[in-house]
Amino acid sequence: MSALLGDYDPRALLDALDDMGLLIVHPKQLVSRETVARLLGCCENTVDNRLDEKHKGFDCRFPQKRQKGENSVGWVAGEVFNYIDSLPGAKAATRQRKRSLTRRTLGTDDSQ
Repeated sequence: MSALLGDYDPRALLDALDDMGLLIVHPKQLVSRETVARLLGCCENTVDNRLDEKHKGFDCRFPQKRQKGENSVGWVAGEVFNYIDSLPGAKAATRQRKRSLTRRTLGTDDSQ
């Protein structure tokens, strides 16, 4: 693949895709708080509130964060997808968007 693209910066490629509004994640990938918020259509504070047992926005079904590194955490994307699927029907558009993103990521987009 690198022969086709020559010397390229993978980070720059991901940034360019992000600029186009495409969010590409694999279900087993650890994703950031920002990405979780984008998938849910909320702000990053809401993600934190869903994990805080003392906050009124706490949700015991919300996926637990995992340690990515010494100073960073992430969520398993598939667990976030499952959480989105468990939300009431008002989130149907978010679920459809997530399915579309997953199909494109895994190369199984049959909408073309």
